[in-house]
Order: sequence, then structure tokens, then C-alpha cells
Amino acid sequence: MISFLGELKLYRQQQKEIETNLYKRWGKMTEIQNTAIVDAVKRAAE
Repeated sequence: MISFLGELKLYRQQQKEIETNLYKRWGKMTEIQNTAIVDAVKRAAE
């Protein structure tokens, strides 16, 4: 029983790390997209 709880805790920790990495990557992608959109708008405005 104890080993099961330990494994569950480890699994949850790994899931959190994976989610954090995904959010970081998604954030970078979103930043790049937003920058591209802003650049396009600025060019269109000129």
C-alpha cells in the first residue's frame, strides 16, 4: 500500500512537470505568434 501511494505521488509530480513544460513551450509559441501579428499590423499601418 505504501509503495502504491509513493508511486502515485511520483506520477503526479511527473505530470506536473510535464504540464509546466508544456505551458512554458506554449507561452513561447504564443509570444512568437503575438510578435508576428504585431509586426504584420505595424507593416499594414505604414
